Amino acid sequence: MKTIICATLLLLAFSYGEALKCNLCISSPFQPCTPSVQNCRYYVKGCGNVQFLSGPLASSSIRSCMDMATCRNYQNMPNTVAICCSTDLCN
Repeated sequence: MKTIICATLLLLAFSYGEALKCNLCISSPFQPCTPSVQNCRYYVKGCGNVQFLSGPLASSSIRSCMDMATCRNYQNMPNTVAICCSTDLCN
């Protein structure tokens, strides 16, 4: 029984990885930002860099932890450029 418990704890220790890290920066046309590093929640597997080219959010941008599906939705929006990635500080 002790062997099973030790093996389970060892497996958990090696399977628990560090959280993804993304740049965090939210800017508006008149308010540039200073990027910082954000530790993503365990279920968020991507980073996004979204720039709005026109409309009410023109010249605004978002760099943060971002679900890949959400980032891909931004890629499909008109007048928006979105880059999706999944490695530390890739955005």
